[in-house]
Amino acid sequence: MYKDWSSYVFVTHEGEQGGAKVLCIRNSDGPGTRQWRLPGGPKMEQEQDSLDTARRTTTRQTGINIYGLNLRRIGDSIKKEVRTRRNHHSHKLNKHAIRFYRASLPIDRLLRRSNPADGLESDFLPLSILRSKEDFLDSHRRFLLENRLLGETGPEGD
Repeated sequence: MYKDWSSYVFVTHEGEQGGAKVLCIRNSDGPGTRQWRLPGGPKMEQEQDSLDTARRTTTRQTGINIYGLNLRRIGDSIKKEVRTRRNHHSHKLNKHAIRFYRASLPIDRLLRRSNPADGLESDFLPLSILRSKEDFLDSHRRFLLENRLLGETGPEGD
């Protein structure tokens, strides 16, 4: 097990007009990227595993309680050189696991949605557009493509 990790969740929901939609977030104000990405983030000190991190970050960021949902691990991506501060003057290089999970969201969870965390916007984007959406985080797109979660062809049938 890695000492440090981040967890992200690929949450899908079947849209009203058919077609899967994916829960995504982006910064809504302030500096930083306005790119859409999957909900998730780094672990907190007290968290024992990456599932705890996935549930906490996704619920806080989106306002949708995913505790109790079956999260299925779909893969990992490893960052080999993440610098962590050891003291005031030195850094240690650690391996950092980025773990991805998948969940399907039932309609009752969607209806009980609260507000997302301050500074974040969340929405369900059609799965069919994520393959070519310019403002979707490239590292998340690559992972989803490599794991065939965005389908074989894009919306134009490339």
